[in-house]
Parts: sequence; C-alpha cells; structure tokens
Amino acid sequence: KIKKIYGVDPFDINLWNIPVGVDLEKHYESVVLKLNQYKKRAEVIRKTSVEGAKDFKDESLDFVFIDAGHGYDDVKNDIEAWLPKVKRTGIIMGHDWDAGYIGVEQAVRERFGYDYPITNTEPSHVWYVTKEDAIRFEEDHCDLY
Repeated sequence: KIKKIYGVDPFDINLWNIPVGVDLEKHYESVVLKLNQYKKRAEVIRKTSVEGAKDFKDESLDFVFIDAGHGYDDVKNDIEAWLPKVKRTGIIMGHDWDAGYIGVEQAVRERFGYDYPITNTEPSHVWYVTKEDAIRFEEDHCDLY
C-alpha cells in the first residue's frame, strides 16, 4: 500500500525552456487541486530536484522517478542526489531514455554501467535500476567512487 507520494518540481519558468505564454503558476495550482483528493498522502515540494532530495533521509524511499532536466549534468546530479534516498530494496527510475536526450543515457550508463539491468520500457522511454544492482555496480567498480 502506498503511504505517501511526493512530487518535486519548482514550477519556475526561468529554469526550463517553456513556451511563451505558459502559466506555470496555474499548472502548479492545478496539480495541488488534483492532489487534494488524496489529502495527506500526496505532497508537492516546490523545489528543484536536487534541492528537493535534501528534504528526505537516506534510505527512506521505496521508489524515485526522475524526470527533470534532460542534460547530462542534470541527470547525473539527480541520480547522485536521489540514489542515497532509495532503500536497498527500492528502485530508481527515470524518463526519456532513447528519446533524443543523449545526456540521459550517458549519465545513467556512466553511473550504473552496461552490465546491470537497465531496462528501457518502450514506447514510454523509461529506464530503471534496482538499488541492489546499483550497489553491486559500485562494489565491482569501487575505484570509480
């Protein structure tokens, strides 16, 4: 049973390449309104991904889904910020694998390697790695970390 879901997004037009006229404040209000039906089981944290990760204790989350910046540095920083927050039995997942965002695949492969289960679930372009596989990769390549 899901106890609580957190969404982390700054809703800040200055951080993304957002088309002119898009009102992110209205999007934020819409998200909050939709989540109100779940009462205390859903919460929006209005921060960047890396800043939002600081709000969570290490090994406290069962699942993390990354879909913020799509550049190499953005994805690398998100993985490094969120992976410690995932329980050993948990999963880290992200979006836009093989969807024209070269930085996504580069950061994921660099962090988790090529030999571990990184699954692209077409057509949604989603990747995932279990925390246990991430730990095994670190142990096998301890000279990198």
